[in-house]
Amino acid sequence: MLRELLFRLRRFSIEHGPELALAIFFVIFMLVFFAPNIFVSIQPGYYGVLWRRFGGGVDLTHTYGEGLHIVLPWNKMYLYDGRLQMQDRDFNVLSSDGLNMQVELAYRFELNPAEIPALARYIGEDYATTLVSPEVGARARDVFSLNTPEEIFSERRADIERTITDEVQHHLDVAFNPPWRGKQEVHFVKVWDVLIRGITLPPAVEAAIEAKNQAKQENEAYDYRLLAAAKEAERKQIEAHGIKEFQDIVSPGLTDNYLRWSGIQATMDLAKSPNSKVVVIGSGKGGMPIILGGLDDQKVPDPGAQPAASAVLPSMASPPPVHSEAGPANAGRSATSDAPVANPPAPQQPAPLGAPNAQP
Repeated sequence: MLRELLFRLRRFSIEHGPELALAIFFVIFMLVFFAPNIFVSIQPGYYGVLWRRFGGGVDLTHTYGEGLHIVLPWNKMYLYDGRLQMQDRDFNVLSSDGLNMQVELAYRFELNPAEIPALARYIGEDYATTLVSPEVGARARDVFSLNTPEEIFSERRADIERTITDEVQHHLDVAFNPPWRGKQEVHFVKVWDVLIRGITLPPAVEAAIEAKNQAKQENEAYDYRLLAAAKEAERKQIEAHGIKEFQDIVSPGLTDNYLRWSGIQATMDLAKSPNSKVVVIGSGKGGMPIILGGLDDQKVPDPGAQPAASAVLPSMASPPPVHSEAGPANAGRSATSDAPVANPPAPQQPAPLGAPNAQP
């Protein structure tokens, strides 16, 4: 039986060889040409939705996961990214006082895998532009209209972001309900957060807000300076009390003999230093030495000025002048030198005529 079947196949291939070769070539060509539609590979994080050309359109009951899938060449597999996605857009909003601002928002979201077939039928692949972005812009305008620019730039920025996120998620769940679900809410998209990336204000308003914030920071800086000054005053007061207590403790032990001995020790230490000085022993009060320092820096006294009596030491005073007996011609000169006397007698002036004691 098997031998007879093989014989018939061989005979058929010999008799219809060209037709059989053409049929095999056609089948191979169709497989190669329609291979992308027949063999569908779904990458990690993606989901597939099958659309049947001859059998009901989108399959709402099944979502294809990752891996290789074989479909008929006249059907089509639509792929949707089920991973976390992020988009950013600029929106024009108004504040509570009617100020026009441009806000850059970044929002992160992901799809609900169970609702991807319905998303493919009623919204489509461009769901981010059709569904998510308009909702984010509308809710952002609602929330920003309840706040002033000062509040937007303050610590309430995080609260505004959370409010926008909650409002967007709520309206996405209740605003659009396809008819096959009736009153049941459909969660197409899960919005994780809406972030404020930047706010552009008119230049005049932005400068005014910056000036106000700068003045506020300067005011706080002055408060810290006053606090530091109060601490410094308290520190000085404590230091003064400590010095007073120290003096009260030390003062009874500061006798004249102890002070004199301390002065002698200090004099000896100063005398050993390399600085130029003059030490006069036994000329101070109570026999304490007198140290004259910085003689090189003193100015040369004026010869015509009268020296102070306290500045001339007894051992350095000049001897009185000695007058010779040579007569009037040698008056006012010393006996051993031709130099003039330091203080010669002043010449006697004649009295005016008519005076009571006038001489003729």
